[in-house]
Amino acid sequence: MAQAGPVGVGFKPAHLADILSGVSGTSGGPGLDFFEVHAENYMVAGGPFLAQLEALRRDHALSVHGVGLSIGGEGPLDPAHPEAGYAVT
Repeated sequence: MAQAGPVGVGFKPAHLADILSGVSGTSGGPGLDFFEVHAENYMVAGGPFLAQLEALRRDHALSVHGVGLSIGGEGPLDPAHPEAGYAVT
């Protein structure tokens, strides 16, 4: 039987307090290896969203990926978009 790879769930800010306090099922316990976040939700200068992300990543692994580069879009790529994404990671 093949071993399963890492298992993660999408991070929802509404659950941050439970995650940080270790409420059962939210704290990255057995079977939960990381939280997934979309970079675009955190591409801001400071504020509560970045503070939440920083609190989460202190104790938990993150999988960060972008969804808004629009590679297949009609217009040219925005060169600032990847730079802002790098800043999140």
